[in-house]
Amino acid sequence: MIIGGAAPSVGPFNGTFVVISVLRPTVFTYLMTSAPGANASGPVVFGAMWQEGRLLIENNIIELVLSLYPPGGGFATGILVSGGSAVSPYVFEQVVIRGNNIRNVDNGFDSSGSPHGIALSSCQTAIIENNIINLNSSSQTPPYNIWHIQCGPVKYFNTQTPDGRLVQGYNFAAGQSVNELTTDVELEMLRRT
Repeated sequence: MIIGGAAPSVGPFNGTFVVISVLRPTVFTYLMTSAPGANASGPVVFGAMWQEGRLLIENNIIELVLSLYPPGGGFATGILVSGGSAVSPYVFEQVVIRGNNIRNVDNGFDSSGSPHGIALSSCQTAIIENNIINLNSSSQTPPYNIWHIQCGPVKYFNTQTPDGRLVQGYNFAAGQSVNELTTDVELEMLRRT
């Protein structure tokens, strides 16, 4: 729930709160993070923040239209799971994206180099596994074929290009690629031998 007309960081009445009880459709109670010291003044604005408990996206063939924008001006995304910047609580609690085939329409070449295969934000946990991504954005540094921002743990497993190369995820918040679980297993096996 969001309350107050000012910026969320101003005053104890403003921000995101968990509703403790609902007495009537327009009367509810919530727990503030600190004592307000005085009554609220001005209009009260509030709204519910929707959440998705479990989201499964699997076994789709997704073809992206080639970009009409210059680099940096926009991009196509095959699977976009976006809750904006909400992290307390996350909008999506559990996300699984598996078995999808994402490519440019007719396997065309996108000269912008900016199509994205999978993009996530505001996910509490996510598993990205066994997808095939055939986009020319892998030549970018860093590659943005699959990425997340403002998420809890995101695990990437066995997402590949059509020729069998593993595709690493990218954590925008940390500014780095995320280890792919297949690679982690192989490295651990090499370490133990």
